[in-house]
Amino acid sequence: MRKIVAAVGAVCVSAMFVAGCDSISLSPGEYTTLRIAAATQTKTGTCAPMNPNDTTTTNVRAGSTWLIWGATSSTGDTFFVDDGKNVLQGAQQSDGSYQFIGKTTNVNTQGMGTTVTTVETDTITFTISGDNVSGTATTVTTTSCSGQCMGFNAQNCNTSTAFVGINVAGADVSKP
Repeated sequence: MRKIVAAVGAVCVSAMFVAGCDSISLSPGEYTTLRIAAATQTKTGTCAPMNPNDTTTTNVRAGSTWLIWGATSSTGDTFFVDDGKNVLQGAQQSDGSYQFIGKTTNVNTQGMGTTVTTVETDTITFTISGDNVSGTATTVTTTSCSGQCMGFNAQNCNTSTAFVGINVAGADVSKP
């Protein structure tokens, strides 16, 4: 059975409770809860502001609660993060960080042999240090055209949001 391990303070959640443990072992069927504060998005590429002189600054962050859980399927153990908007599949990386990725491809075949393809890739990467979480959520959207594409404007938009948060020890989430 595969496990995803995150370093946290003095709480340990696993198949059995172990006092004084300095990590969370998350096995399929288990979850942990994160409380996240996200900074303002930054955009680059074709989605950047049309007027580079238009700037807004704020120190107000958007709050959300994320769940990370494991599930067992016929293909093995799988881990997910639910950020309140999307549920992405991922794993702990060799450097100890976590990465969850989701990709949506929309192929729109139009008349006259024209095909417009939009690909959106969402990536959430974070590290856990003690009870603290920090990371980045990114969305990359690209559009392309094949066939008769006169006047088509390809898009390559990168949206990035830095965030910080905490592991909420002992949080209870009701299962439907």
